[in-house]
Amino acid sequence: MKFIELKKHLQSGALSPVYWLVGEDDRVSERARDMLLKKVDALPELNVTVFDENADISAVEACCRSFPLQAQYRAVIVRGYSGALDRMKNYFERPQASTILIFMSTEVTKNLSPYLKFINLVECGRLPRETLVAYIAKRAAEGGSTVTRPAAELLVDYTLGYLAAIENQVDKLTLITDAIREDDVRENVSASSEYKIFELSDAINKKDGKRAMTILRALLSDGYAPSAVLGMLEGQYRRMMYSVLNRGDENLAARLGVKEGAVYMAQKAAAGKKASALKRAYDIAAEYERAVKNGVMGDKDAVFSAVLQELQLQ
Repeated sequence: MKFIELKKHLQSGALSPVYWLVGEDDRVSERARDMLLKKVDALPELNVTVFDENADISAVEACCRSFPLQAQYRAVIVRGYSGALDRMKNYFERPQASTILIFMSTEVTKNLSPYLKFINLVECGRLPRETLVAYIAKRAAEGGSTVTRPAAELLVDYTLGYLAAIENQVDKLTLITDAIREDDVRENVSASSEYKIFELSDAINKKDGKRAMTILRALLSDGYAPSAVLGMLEGQYRRMMYSVLNRGDENLAARLGVKEGAVYMAQKAAAGKKASALKRAYDIAAEYERAVKNGVMGDKDAVFSAVLQELQLQ
């Protein structure tokens, strides 16, 4: 199930013996965990046990089979464990009714996959854009501020939609102004490097040379090495190309080895573009990156030359 479905699942009275919270947004996973921990109605300091990636799985099983103290449920949390789970097979088949076992990981791991029929998997990746925009408005209101929709959407882009970053930035903005607008976000929130590269690729795609050069110079002024910008631009066009070739692939981020937010920005930048055109832009960045590595030209000349050549693509 999706994270946003978990609350309704629990409110219906349903409760699974084993949950697996999977996703790269740690704050969303923490929210899901906290929803489940509300079922531990007494003495959480005694009825909640946490194991890390180095857990002794025998100890995990023993803990799961113990009874809660003066409470209806106890919870056992296992974070980031990727070791063997053979010993847990019998437990998965006959779990302790008074135990809520919670596995947490950033991605689907091979050790738990064979036992999915016994596990309720909760997807804890980036939340939908509309959900985040509404959440920003709600959190801003709690801090005594209003926020325009364009400002909320820009904040989602700047943070790549990661909940912890959004919360931190909204809390900061509510201390600065009681009416948050786009300019407040631009002036007070540092955009992620992925967003800055998105802006650069967007300017290139729209043949806006002046804007592209302004963004490029700003990146270099912010301390990004020219070779790093060139590499990020190459990576951006690669993600854009694959997002066009693999529309609807929910596992694209994992297959490319990048965060979901980076793929989201690539999909946004690639809207209306053909894969062939994106491949040409990628090839230009890759060619200049090789020129730098081979000592043919300096990295600053290379990144400016790459952007200028990409601006000329039809």
